[in-house]
Amino acid sequence: VLSHRLATHIQASVDGADEVIVRLLSGIGRPIDQPQLFAIDVVAERGLSSAQAQQVRELARQQLAEFPALVNELIHGTVAVF
Repeated sequence: VLSHRLATHIQASVDGADEVIVRLLSGIGRPIDQPQLFAIDVVAERGLSSAQAQQVRELARQQLAEFPALVNELIHGTVAVF
């Protein structure tokens, strides 16, 4: 859910982002908001500028910081899972 939400947010926020793929891998016993792997691939016909790459990193940090809010949305059924 977090990967999908972040990919959608990045694509909507970063000019020229044609496709965004987000992969998250959490480790057993580690907090879920501290993933073992956090990879973001952005497909952009003209590539990304350094400012856009920084924007992607900042959006990712924000989404991880807001993870507790997502958990509450999931608990209360206010976010679609399927």
